[in-house]
Amino acid sequence: MTAENPELAKARDKGDVLYSQISIVGDTGCGKTSIIEAYQADKFPSITSVSRYACYKLTKINNIPAEVILYDTIGLEDYDDVQRRSLMFMFSEITILCYSVGSLESFENISSKWWPEVKASQARLKKPHILVGLKKDLQILNSSKANENFECVTTEKGKALAKLIGAMAFIECSSVTNEGIDKVFETAINIIYKKQKKPEKTKLWKSLCCWK
Repeated sequence: MTAENPELAKARDKGDVLYSQISIVGDTGCGKTSIIEAYQADKFPSITSVSRYACYKLTKINNIPAEVILYDTIGLEDYDDVQRRSLMFMFSEITILCYSVGSLESFENISSKWWPEVKASQARLKKPHILVGLKKDLQILNSSKANENFECVTTEKGKALAKLIGAMAFIECSSVTNEGIDKVFETAINIIYKKQKKPEKTKLWKSLCCWK
């Protein structure tokens, strides 16, 4: 475990940080836990957790200190766990919907299972979400035609799905090569920051309440 950055730790202790809770959902085996551990450790993990947990990281995005809690749904992908997953969605500022570029099934399940569930849980909250294609390194295998029976989800299909579900961003990444890992979470945290800092519209009754 690496030591905390003194500057960030001081900002956290003063309460001068952006608190970000992020839920990460998708099919079993699509690579959710690997992306979380790669981001936390800044390298590809050699051992993957086998139970659901919340991962913590104190970081800095665009000079903004950020305290990040990442919720993994590992072990909760079954349909019987809808209620427990819905609580995670409700208490998160943003949801990352994940699929593996090497699995058409996990890609199709975004629109048939995961997105409808997230949408239902956050219907009144209107929280943002992004779409992420994991295991991008598998596209090399597909392009080399080393396996004629192997078919990747193309970037074009990913972009089309992101547009269909109203995702605020679409990113492809790989926990093996570390490509795009930081971009995924920087994008999510920046979206949270912009939403929290968005000025509220002044209501008429507020302007009138101070009249004497």
